[in-house]
Amino acid sequence: MTIPPEPRIDWTDWQNDLIVADYFDMFGRLLAGEKINRLERNRELQTLTARTKGSIERKRMNISGVLDGLDMEWMEGFAPNDHFQIPLADAVQRYLDRHPEWLDDTVAAKLIDVDMHLSEDSPPPLGPPPAPPKAAMERIARKYNHAERDYQNRRLGYLGEKLVYHREKRLLTEAGSKFAEKVEWTSQEKGDGVGYDILSFSTDGEPRKIEVKTTNGSKTTPFFLTRTERAVCEEEPDIWRLYRLHDLDKTPGIFCIQPPLESFVRLTADTWRATF
Repeated sequence: MTIPPEPRIDWTDWQNDLIVADYFDMFGRLLAGEKINRLERNRELQTLTARTKGSIERKRMNISGVLDGLDMEWMEGFAPNDHFQIPLADAVQRYLDRHPEWLDDTVAAKLIDVDMHLSEDSPPPLGPPPAPPKAAMERIARKYNHAERDYQNRRLGYLGEKLVYHREKRLLTEAGSKFAEKVEWTSQEKGDGVGYDILSFSTDGEPRKIEVKTTNGSKTTPFFLTRTERAVCEEEPDIWRLYRLHDLDKTPGIFCIQPPLESFVRLTADTWRATF
């Protein structure tokens, strides 16, 4: 249903803070399985903010737009609308600063079962070059960068590697391959920094050097690749593979990328090494 426009009156900071807090409270209750009367909550906000029903609905979709820009999950029923202003992005940042639990990507730990099913799919198609971030999102996106959180979250990376390690052993065992016993969790046995995480095999013994990238985000969430990983990928394209685990805290999925990487992703220099 199209919501008719209304005269433009900017929301104040306290109004933005109020509706952002209401959004996250409602979203948290829905994730916990509670039933929410969205219209009743809209009426309460109308009373508190003196805003119309349509204005509140649009603002909720704007909040989803901010979260979508951060590669964060947003509340179903409020499709992202990226026509928001800087004060709303600031209000979302203030809320996340006070409630870091919304950025805790270790929630998947309690859900992990090494034998859990991973939905297999193909890599997403390579889309057009991304547009520059909106001015309203640039600062908050740097602070709450999802790819950076995945990269820094060692627990999340460990869980993804654990799933792939046991999955490789299980698939080889089910195929009756003797190489199941030779699967190695390289990053645990030899340490990080060798350019891959798991040494596995095909059923006839061909080695596979698997780099695992894990996120609670969607299959299109960006990820970081180290210089060593890139080097091993280019030196051993026949045996190096990247396994992307996504939606780990919801309905986990997995897809495989094989060299050349440029056929699937855009590689952008993100950091610089400074020497003297």
